[in-house]
Formats: sequence, C-alpha cells, structure tokens
Amino acid sequence: MLILADLEATRGAQQVQDHAPTWFVIWSLRHRRFEAWNSTPGQCHIVYAPSATALWDLMQQVERTSPPASGATDPPEPRPSQPEENRS
Repeated sequence: MLILADLEATRGAQQVQDHAPTWFVIWSLRHRRFEAWNSTPGQCHIVYAPSATALWDLMQQVERTSPPASGATDPPEPRPSQPEENRS
C-alpha cells in the first residue's frame, strides 16, 4: 500500500536526481530508504540513507573522495623522439 509518506519520499528522490545527473536515485519502497548508484564510467558506488538530505550528503562525500573516472584524466605527455643514429 502506497502512503503519502512514500509519495513525498519519491518526490524527494526525484529532486536529488535532478541535481545529480551522474547518479541514479530512487526511494526504495521495499527497504523504506533512499538509494543512489553512481553511473560514472569506471566507478561503482552505491549509497543508502533514511532521508534525501542524508543521501545527498553521502553522494557528495563519495564524489569528493573518489578518484576521477578512468579516461577522465589528461592523456600522458608524448615522449620525445629519440635522435636517429647516423648511418654511414
């Protein structure tokens, strides 16, 4: 049975989702908690929280402490070419 609190929680999850495009955010009716999965390539982070605010805080913490996604860094500097040996 869906109750008013679940409708409000679903709206809260949607608000968090609107501000976090690299995350998939839901209100889990089964577990009665907010859940978010990071959808950045090369990373897999899942966070759970009892409130939308707590979920947002955890998501921000993950983003601050996670290394950049693979491929998100600058490519390595090219190595200087070796001078050719003189051939006589």
